[in-house]
Formats: sequence, C-alpha cells, structure tokens
Amino acid sequence: MNLTITKFAIDHAWEWPSTSAARKVHKRQTASEIGKPGNGAFRDYEIIHDRDLRDGLARIARDLLHTVHEMLEGVILPQHSRVCAKRYTSGGGQGWHVDGNDVTALLYLDSPTQGGQTIIQTHDGCAPEEIAPEAGKLIIFPGREMLHMAARCPTTKTIIILNLYRPGTYECRPPELDAIVYGGRVD
Repeated sequence: MNLTITKFAIDHAWEWPSTSAARKVHKRQTASEIGKPGNGAFRDYEIIHDRDLRDGLARIARDLLHTVHEMLEGVILPQHSRVCAKRYTSGGGQGWHVDGNDVTALLYLDSPTQGGQTIIQTHDGCAPEEIAPEAGKLIIFPGREMLHMAARCPTTKTIIILNLYRPGTYECRPPELDAIVYGGRVD
C-alpha cells in the first residue's frame, strides 16, 4: 500500500464539543529527544474517541469510514477499527511515530493558514512528504509502516482519524499500545 491523497466532501456542519467530551493529552519532549524519530515524541492535542463523537462529527466519521472501506475494496475490519477526532490548538502537534494499526486515514476538517502539516516518511532514504492541511483533504497510508508526525500548528487544526486493520493484522497490535499512545499527562 502506498500513500494516497484525495478529496472527501464534508457534507455535515460540525463543531468541537464542550471540553467535557474531549480529553487533553500532553507530553513534553526533552531537549535530547528533539528530532529523534520515535524517541519521546511530543504530543499536545485534544481527542474524542468514537463512542463520544456526536452530531456532525459523528456523521462525518460514519461517512468517512464507509467511503474508505469502499476505496480499499472491503479489506478493512470495521469491527476492530477505531475512529477519533483530534484537535490541535495553538502550538499543538505530535512528534514522529508509527501507528499500531495497519491502515491510517486522516481527514482534515479545517484549513489552517500556516503550519500543521502532516509529514510522512514514505520510504527509507527519501525526503519526507509534507502534506498541508486543507478542509476535505483525505490521506490514507500504512500507518504501521510509515513514520509520520503532525507538525506544530500556531492556530487550530482538526482532523478525523481512522485506525483500520486488514485481516490478520489486528492480532499484531501490542496490548500496551493505547497506554503509550494516549499516555502522558491526561487532563
């Protein structure tokens, strides 16, 4: 599987819910960790998991899952797949990491005027691909294989994330991954 970038029609109005539905995740990066892929990557964002998505965000997520499932010709396992919405506020981002899932889909819901790129190392030795955030832009890539990050955004950037699995890959997810991914300090 390669990196795919396409457009997705956002047919529903949406708004970020009250802070009671969103969990804040923070992990600072030490000076010695800066720029080292997968080593103490910073995380600074708010996240809403699938069970807490409501209204427009829930409808967009449902439509997105259906569309991506069709694009990948039904090879994902929706019963194991996860959906969440993430919002990076002023200065927020996420350092270099790989995902525990086989396929990752990111849908940008807004268009920050600067920063907030998704940077993906598509192949060893090649320059990373920088993808500017733009409402309706959909990125699909093998999240477990491609190192990626969310560059810090000086304004707000909101995305819907699909963590998808192919047959035979769900069992490969390390059981402690959620503690690592959503670890750090949670407010």
